[in-house]
Amino acid sequence: MNKLFSLAKPYTSIPEPVRRFLIRALIIFVCWKLLYNVILLPHRIPDSQLTTLTAKTTSLFFNTIHTSKATFKQVHYDRDYMTIFFIDGHRAIGIADRCNALELMVLYVGFLFCIPYSIKKQLAYAIVGVAVIFMLNILRCYVLAWLILHHSSVADIAHKFIFTIVIYSLIFLTWVKYSRNYFSNED
Repeated sequence: MNKLFSLAKPYTSIPEPVRRFLIRALIIFVCWKLLYNVILLPHRIPDSQLTTLTAKTTSLFFNTIHTSKATFKQVHYDRDYMTIFFIDGHRAIGIADRCNALELMVLYVGFLFCIPYSIKKQLAYAIVGVAVIFMLNILRCYVLAWLILHHSSVADIAHKFIFTIVIYSLIFLTWVKYSRNYFSNED
């Protein structure tokens, strides 16, 4: 019986605001994973739309800047869907559903809703943040396609490490700013 009480003690030693944050984070995480895996993923909602929008916007951006012609085509591999991005008819990159930044957007917004800020402030940060994440993903796809064409030796490093570090760092810095604003206004 004493072991049971000793297990509860670390929980009660966590400050109340941190406990509320962790409980909200757990609830949001579980709800999102259930919603996504049970309802959205089997129907590719919003993956299909977001992956297509990412490819269209990347193609438009590429065609605006370059004389080369960028196009895309959606394909299906086993259980995965992908949009293949072509430049002058040559395959440059594949944008899979898991590369459309949806998980980053959900992670970003989920954190915002874990801190009990005003709904107006949460929505403002959420809308601007999701738009920035989307634009960063377009820029990532564009730079990756350009690297594959011109500097293919660094494309894999950029894809796996550099882009990940840059995007997660920007998201983290936005969370820090958001949290500081909340806690400075709370005092």
